[in-house]
Amino acid sequence: VAERIGKGAYGGVWQATVLDTKEEVVVKVVWPDADLDPEDAKTESPREIAMMKLVGSHPNIVSMLGATADSTVIVFEEALTDLHVIIKKQHFQMILKCTTDILKGVEYLHSIRVVHRDLKPANILVFKDLTVKIGDFGLAREFVNDKMVVRDEVSTLWYRAPELIMGAESYSSKIDEWSVGVIALEMLNGQ
Repeated sequence: VAERIGKGAYGGVWQATVLDTKEEVVVKVVWPDADLDPEDAKTESPREIAMMKLVGSHPNIVSMLGATADSTVIVFEEALTDLHVIIKKQHFQMILKCTTDILKGVEYLHSIRVVHRDLKPANILVFKDLTVKIGDFGLAREFVNDKMVVRDEVSTLWYRAPELIMGAESYSSKIDEWSVGVIALEMLNGQ
């Protein structure tokens, strides 16, 4: 049982119920609806799956429950909504909680040398217990050095750190911190 709830650059996203267990999940189908060439999308999906396995379990990172052998379908725990949907309706204590949860997730990612590279409200998931978790690791990368060379587009423009906008040839994990700051300001401004 599934209902489409979104579409991204690499495919569609469905809310679904596992028939055997009645568990609610989110299913990302990678290439049938992709804006990219299906072959390009197929290379991105295994990268996201590998990144989710590397990231493992953390209270502020969305959990991957499984994936198909060909990497075209990824199953995640179900969230209530994303921050983009509720950003205008929050009181200060909720803004503080959301920001703290995001920062805990980012701190964990950076401690295992992962930079998300696309933090934005649509990639921040809110769960029924109001826990906030970081999702969508399609652009995430592991970093070996403190600086990464800019080889491809990094982050959504509005959340992009100034050094990337100014054409820097390298960047650090601090680009995620900039994005969190922009998200916090959006929540405070209610837009």
